[in-house]
Amino acid sequence: MTKKDKIRLKKRDCPLFLLLILIWPLNLSAENSVPLDLSIQQAIAMAIKNNLTMKLAKAQTTESRSQVLQGASALLPQVIGTMSENRTYKLNLAAMGFTPGLLPGIPGSIGPYNVFDARLHLVDNVLDLSAVQSLRAARRQNEMAVLGEKLAAEQVAAAAALAYVDDLRTQKEIIAAKADETLALELLKLAQDKVNSGTADPIDLARAKTSQSQAHLRVIVADLAAQKADMRLKHIIGIPLGRPIILQERLGVISKSAPPLADSLSKAYSARLEIQVEKKSLESAKLTLSAAHLSRIPTVTINGDYGLSGITPTQDDIPTGNLGAGLMWRFFTGGQIRSQATAAISQMERAAAEFEDTKVQIDQDVRTALLELQAAEEEVETSSQTKKLAELELNLAENRFKAGIGDNQELVRAQDSMAEARNAVVGAIAADNNAWIHLFLSLGKAQQFGF
Repeated sequence: MTKKDKIRLKKRDCPLFLLLILIWPLNLSAENSVPLDLSIQQAIAMAIKNNLTMKLAKAQTTESRSQVLQGASALLPQVIGTMSENRTYKLNLAAMGFTPGLLPGIPGSIGPYNVFDARLHLVDNVLDLSAVQSLRAARRQNEMAVLGEKLAAEQVAAAAALAYVDDLRTQKEIIAAKADETLALELLKLAQDKVNSGTADPIDLARAKTSQSQAHLRVIVADLAAQKADMRLKHIIGIPLGRPIILQERLGVISKSAPPLADSLSKAYSARLEIQVEKKSLESAKLTLSAAHLSRIPTVTINGDYGLSGITPTQDDIPTGNLGAGLMWRFFTGGQIRSQATAAISQMERAAAEFEDTKVQIDQDVRTALLELQAAEEEVETSSQTKKLAELELNLAENRFKAGIGDNQELVRAQDSMAEARNAVVGAIAADNNAWIHLFLSLGKAQQFGF
């Protein structure tokens, strides 16, 4: 291929390359605009994968794992390589302790001369019980971090489920608000017709118009709440706020029976990760205290080195080395050991207190969740009955107004009661769903929640 052909090929491909550059952002935008069908289990899974709380918990686990490795390094042999080349121009022997003129023929100074040294140094803590206990404590901390990551997944799952239910609730409220607006328009037309026929007072028309405006305002407020709930759910599950989502679930009463209190408490005590975290914290504190006490016991070390020493790397270099062992006691450390022990004791007391408080908190969580569930079920039943009565009241008021018995004041009141009854039913069903989510969370099974 000639140089001209290459230039011609580049010119021909250049528009295609520019087109790809222009289309690529559009493809990304198209992906973000594709609606996402989302079930509640998918929302939980995406939140556990993308939520900031989970990322921070994973980072904490990685950090604690590195601390375990640092603790283990204190018990492993350390090998260090060194290399040096020094030139001494003049060395005063008197400064080294040799009296000038003591021996005839020995000058008062020597130099210049070179010294080269290259060797490997070995240090190994053969016996260090304090470091062993510190390593065990670090391992408990790492186990705590792993449990903390799982606990974060439970909390994130509950947050995603609650946000999902809240999004469903706001969508239901939009439907209810639009139904109220439709009813208000129908009653407004009825009032208009009666005023035109002379069978109603113009004030009835004004009341109907006011009621229709209030119904339209409720639609606007419900739509705003729905958009906020939608963004909140997207934020929790980690998708772009501009990407539309389609919720696969429908808001409804969960047809399950609540487990007995004793059975729930038994399951919670065995499954809740908080208890396991506090146990590991208590174990870590005990090991830290043991490490502080054992630091007074002598440590045994082995050290040695081997390498080449001479004038230069290639002149008069010979292998040299040494091997030795050491024993070290900590007789006085300026209060360091005592302060470490005091801190460990304080940590033990705090861990023990938190362990007992966690058991009480779990008991309270389970009992509260069961009470909320019972109250929510009663609220659903009561609000459903109230809605039926509101429908009956509305029908009676509408018939009375059509028959010309009085004005439409009672009709407007009945319309408002109907709107409140619709919202009460939606709120009660959402409260029932939330109570079930809290119950699953109190049992340590938030990730398993589903309709």
